[in-house]
Amino acid sequence: MAVRRDYGSFSKACLRHFAPMVSHLGFEPHGGASFARERNGYRDGLFFQQSPWGSGEFCMTVGFHVPAMNALLGEEPSFSLLLGRRIGAGGADDECWLGAQDKNELVGNLRSFAGYLEAGMPHFDQMRCLADLVSAHGLQEGFGDDPPEQVTHLEQLAVANHGLLLVLAGRAEDAQRWIEVSVSSMKAGGIDKYTESRVVALDGIVSRIQAGEFR
Repeated sequence: MAVRRDYGSFSKACLRHFAPMVSHLGFEPHGGASFARERNGYRDGLFFQQSPWGSGEFCMTVGFHVPAMNALLGEEPSFSLLLGRRIGAGGADDECWLGAQDKNELVGNLRSFAGYLEAGMPHFDQMRCLADLVSAHGLQEGFGDDPPEQVTHLEQLAVANHGLLLVLAGRAEDAQRWIEVSVSSMKAGGIDKYTESRVVALDGIVSRIQAGEFR
């Protein structure tokens, strides 16, 4: 069934209607259908995603945004989430899609998601610093204290991200080992236009670690 988009742009409607619902929690718009609140070196974040199939249904994903990761890589600022979880009435990991056939339904269901967010704030509050994010990221990815000896193509990004988090958490020497194994895997698989800039950036971070920049 076609969606009656009497609310115009989905992203703009989310920004317009959801912002006043969650401002008391400290969340502010961050472009698109994304919101965040500042923490200690990172941000609690969330974004809305609408189904591409025309039903109008949408969901909310919560997680943690670390702007300094983009800065380390020399990348333009962008909004992305680590440890992303869909949220619903049962909290994080309770995936929930609600309707947005028209403005009234959209606003009502944004209000439902605002309630789910408020009830789910302990999901954010269990993280207190970047060191907590390192631990949670390692747990999610099934990492141990040491980087894997062999890094598959699918693991390259997660291993590199773990290294970047370690840099930011003040553990540069540990970070170097994680970044190096990720880069080695990328190089072994062959550098292409998608990995070249990332390899250059990660090699640069290793050089900065070796020079003692992050001590």
